[in-house]
Amino acid sequence: QQHHQQQQATTATRMLLACSSSVPMRPEHQALITGGDGRRLCEDRRGAFDHLVPAQFVRGAVRVSMQQSATILSHYMSDQLKEDMARDERVQRGELSSQEADDEASEWSDKEWYKRWEVFPTKLITAYMKYHAVTLIMRFYEYLASRYVTLEKLDMFTLDPFSAAKRRAQQQQSSSSGSNSSVTEMTHEAWDANLIAYLADYSLHQIILTAGYYVYIRDHHRRRRSLRLREQNQQQQNQQQQPATDEKDDILEDIATTSPTASDNNNENDQLHTGSVALSFLKKSTLLALSRLVCLSFASVGGGVGNMLYPAWGYMFGFNMGDGCGAAILDEFDLNMTPLQ
Repeated sequence: QQHHQQQQATTATRMLLACSSSVPMRPEHQALITGGDGRRLCEDRRGAFDHLVPAQFVRGAVRVSMQQSATILSHYMSDQLKEDMARDERVQRGELSSQEADDEASEWSDKEWYKRWEVFPTKLITAYMKYHAVTLIMRFYEYLASRYVTLEKLDMFTLDPFSAAKRRAQQQQSSSSGSNSSVTEMTHEAWDANLIAYLADYSLHQIILTAGYYVYIRDHHRRRRSLRLREQNQQQQNQQQQPATDEKDDILEDIATTSPTASDNNNENDQLHTGSVALSFLKKSTLLALSRLVCLSFASVGGGVGNMLYPAWGYMFGFNMGDGCGAAILDEFDLNMTPLQ
């Protein structure tokens, strides 16, 4: 349950990055080539630090606060419903009376409500820091893309699908023509427009995952060195206190501690430990990449279908529904991986 709540908070932050409305680009960053919809290519691209502008900074804080609050409320209501159903079953079986069930429900409600909101400041700070970290990684990837891809492709990567759908709807109304875009085209547009956002989210969690394993290995080696030093000190103290007449036992002890077999066994255990850590890291990294790929795929399909049914707002609703569906499927098969708590 805690892992599911962490995943929902991560999904909310990712939605904030992928579906946020467009911020006008600075004139020096705008392309001079006009696209087919009457706008300049890369017009939706944002500056590296536009999210730190006071208005955008406050707007981002409000959005993250609302999403974290909604996440806590939804999880509380869901858990409360499950607890009520479990208590009703116990009442039907005769294990509890109605009064006892009501008292237990009231006690659970008071306890859980306080406990969940007690961690709200910590969750809010973590989510807001992650929001800005992922945004900076996105801007870095956009900079790299601007150096290695064409301007048309960069425009696809930096497109704001919400604004693009609104512009497309306005053009269709003014020209009185039907929709010329298919679900496949809308899905491809949503995929390209959100690829960098999901890649940045994956990169941040991969960095956190790698740092966690590095700290674990470092602490493990430190504990082993400390243990060896304590054993050496203990052996020296024992040798000083032991009578000098028992030379035979000393020789046997030296042979046992310095024999090639004992050394080989220690090395073998270290190699097995290193291999298990490497395998665990590879497994979690693969699951992390798979979870982002699946969520992006489902979100793109949902955004494409929603854009066809109701441009702009239909995209946002379908995109969120698709991402949530992908996360639910991964949770069902226990394939979700989010190291950031």
